[in-house]
Amino acid sequence: MDELSRLIRAKNNIRFCSECGTQMGYSAVHGIFTCKNCGAAYKDIYGHMKELLEETPTLSLAEMSMILNVPLRQLRQYVRNGILENPNMDQEP
Repeated sequence: MDELSRLIRAKNNIRFCSECGTQMGYSAVHGIFTCKNCGAAYKDIYGHMKELLEETPTLSLAEMSMILNVPLRQLRQYVRNGILENPNMDQEP
C-alpha cells in the first residue's frame, strides 16, 4: 500500500473528542479533526505540516523534519506522492 492510500485510510478512521466523547469530523484540506458537538479541534501531522509551511514558506524538508520530529524520509515520500507541496522542497538533496 502506498503512502497516499495509507493516509486516506487513516483519515477514514472514526475519531472521538477527548473533551466530550462525540464523533469528530475530518477536513482533509486542512488536516484537522473537529468535534461536531463542542467544536474542539485537533491537527494531525498533515495539519501541522500545512500550518508550518503557511507560517514559514521558505522552510526546507530538513528543517521541517527537525521541527515536527517527522523522519526526513517520510517527508520526501509525501513530496513524491504530491501530499506535501512547497517550491523549496525541490532544493532538497
